[in-house]
Amino acid sequence: MSFLNIQEAINFAPKVIQPQLQAITPLFQDKSDFYADKNWNKGTSQPWKILITGDNFDALVKKKIGKKVPPPKNMRSKGRLRDAIEVSIGNYKILFVNVGPSSAPGRSQTAQQERGTAWILRRALRDNIRYNSWEDIMNDPKYHQLLDVYPNVNPEWLQTFYKQQEKMLIEFSDSRWNEFNRDGGFMEFISNLIRVKFGISKKDTWNPADIWMIYGKQDKIEKMIMDQMDGSKGSQTIYELNSIMRSLYKERKIVGVSLKLISGNKAKYIEYNIDDMTLDEREDYNYDIESIKIDLSLKGDVSKNPNDWGFGTQDTTIKLKAPKSGNRYKFQIKDLSGGPPGGNLKFEGTDPAVPKARAGKSPEAFTKQLYKDYKFTFENRWQNYPSTIQEFKDNVVEWKMKFDKVNRYRGVTTNCETSEKFVSNVEAVYLQQTRKGYDGAWIARSKLMQLDFLYNSLSLNDKDKKEFFTDMAFIGMKMGGAQGVFGPFGKLA
Repeated sequence: MSFLNIQEAINFAPKVIQPQLQAITPLFQDKSDFYADKNWNKGTSQPWKILITGDNFDALVKKKIGKKVPPPKNMRSKGRLRDAIEVSIGNYKILFVNVGPSSAPGRSQTAQQERGTAWILRRALRDNIRYNSWEDIMNDPKYHQLLDVYPNVNPEWLQTFYKQQEKMLIEFSDSRWNEFNRDGGFMEFISNLIRVKFGISKKDTWNPADIWMIYGKQDKIEKMIMDQMDGSKGSQTIYELNSIMRSLYKERKIVGVSLKLISGNKAKYIEYNIDDMTLDEREDYNYDIESIKIDLSLKGDVSKNPNDWGFGTQDTTIKLKAPKSGNRYKFQIKDLSGGPPGGNLKFEGTDPAVPKARAGKSPEAFTKQLYKDYKFTFENRWQNYPSTIQEFKDNVVEWKMKFDKVNRYRGVTTNCETSEKFVSNVEAVYLQQTRKGYDGAWIARSKLMQLDFLYNSLSLNDKDKKEFFTDMAFIGMKMGGAQGVFGPFGKLA
């Protein structure tokens, strides 16, 4: 399938359709997210398929244009039925199909990208299709199916899909697969199971798999899991579920795969939580602090541009290194919301060897338990920290003490020489809340939260400090070494 944009579609359409199409398209918020089938024969026996993204589809629903109908057969999957609207114009019909999130800058396309990976793995591992280059994907006779799930796919992602299937053929070509599931199906089953059984509302907190590779009949696999996790037995734990999932992984019946954009020339596939770690393997992830940067200096000129002035950065970065293996891990700590009025902190990890492959946010439930285990006074709760300059001044002696402790630690960069300068800078950022159109108080509060976290963690003795940051890394990577509660998965990055 090849596509027409809005204006091309209007010019292409039969004259009887053109007026109504011209009346509908101004409703669309994302004008570029419109993909009309260029190969339509302009006949009345088949509807003209036009793919649009969620916001555009919602605009049709809001205006009550057309009627809801089932989508085309090749766009249906178990557990997930795309929305479709049929608009009748004379003897002609237009079928608008919702293909997911927008491609507009800043809009997440993760769902489309994950569905694209499920498609490419299905073609390579189930249908035995072989590609010699990423360009070959576009010559696949079923390429239109990829466009149905990711219509605005670009060369960067086609290259990623090629590298993904190339690596997975090496890892799994000797296995048989029936399905590659991202929506509904097993994803829905396992998400509901851990929510009901263990109170884990977000599946990724337990297992970050974006798609599930399945061999055999899914309903039989689900029944086997439910039989083992019988709800009448109150003693089952997440550890038992993980044991079952590890067995299924090793038997190549259910394999969960976490997906990332491939940044290198070749994809990497790393398995997590498949076996208990040996002491040597645990040592490979026994981290020391390599460096910490919490920038408390001020940049810019407030008199010239109050919106481009403040702390050098809003975040804190912590780099870790395992002395034995050389393995590295990096945390970025910043405000979860990323804007006013601000909120709690998020701890997001990255493997420096694969900088685009973020490990994801560390689950709050597990980090919170760590703080308790190590007797932190720090609590990731923004309400506990100064929201005004006066609240900061009321405890300024304590904050100066915490700054001095962190600033003296070897490997820490604050870009701020004295506690007096620290206080002056923090107060200046608090005062930004009085400037029209800009509120700096939430940034100042977030920095104090980051400083308090560092003060607590750096106050640990050397042994506890190593164990704490290693556990934080394990939690960020969803590795079982920290709490033993994470499920088995492979990361394709």
